[in-house]
Amino acid sequence: MPVCHIRLAEINIRLEALDKRLFNAATAVFHPALHQKTAVWDINISLSNQTKFSQLNRIDFVDEDIGFGLQKDHNLFQFHFDIGAQFEVNIESGAIHGRIHPQAICFLEDMLYLCLSPLLRQSDVFLLHGFAAQRDNQTIILVGPSGCGKTTAGLALLIQGWRFLANDIVLLKHDAIMIHPTFDRIRVREGTPKLLGQPDAQLSFDSFLLGSTGGVTAVYFMELDATGETSVQPLPKAVALAKLCEASVDRWDSNWLPSHFAFLKRLCKETAVYQLTSGQNIHQLYKKLHPHQN
Repeated sequence: MPVCHIRLAEINIRLEALDKRLFNAATAVFHPALHQKTAVWDINISLSNQTKFSQLNRIDFVDEDIGFGLQKDHNLFQFHFDIGAQFEVNIESGAIHGRIHPQAICFLEDMLYLCLSPLLRQSDVFLLHGFAAQRDNQTIILVGPSGCGKTTAGLALLIQGWRFLANDIVLLKHDAIMIHPTFDRIRVREGTPKLLGQPDAQLSFDSFLLGSTGGVTAVYFMELDATGETSVQPLPKAVALAKLCEASVDRWDSNWLPSHFAFLKRLCKETAVYQLTSGQNIHQLYKKLHPHQN
């Protein structure tokens, strides 16, 4: 059985999969974090193919946006994904067992990180939906819902020499509010290169510089104004906290809500927070950021 070892935010993970295609897809998710073999691991992930799935005995939580139902039994979380997958997460043993329909493999990244999140929280690692980039001693996060322009704004910075840390899945360590890179590949939408003043052929993921683990210095909350100008304004801490809750809190993991909220409150308190409006001149974003970010 193919096996790989992963070092993610200082957590050792062992991953195995019966099917080669499934194994390759899983290792691609964690490709920046692949690590040498270790005798001790904190989390063990086993994956297998399956085409038929039974219903959960009961549904304790439903997320219609992502498309999953959850059954919670003390230390066992059971996820049933509408796209064709079931995962069992044993909080006590740190074991994850996933059964995935071959047609659902393309969604493996989202499912894996969702099921990893309760185990990561036990090690004070929290997930945030955003884009992270780094320049010199500055490490920033762009936050907002899908379609708000996070990736486009992030690309505007990378083109200007910022270093890439994360796209979509941002891992934050509680102790010093550190971002641990995930380096998920950036999927460029049609029209984005033109918006950034770049020919398609020159906007290559492989040309971007990669960053390293660093402390968060600022969080920018995105909104889109396609007809206006790009602007950056300070944001009240209380408003930033409310927006962060929308972008990161897993409502199904109620046991961790107090700790999760405390972490987000600390993140807002200890970093600079801004409202970033993405407009027609988003390609000049690097000129618009707060002076200490340039």
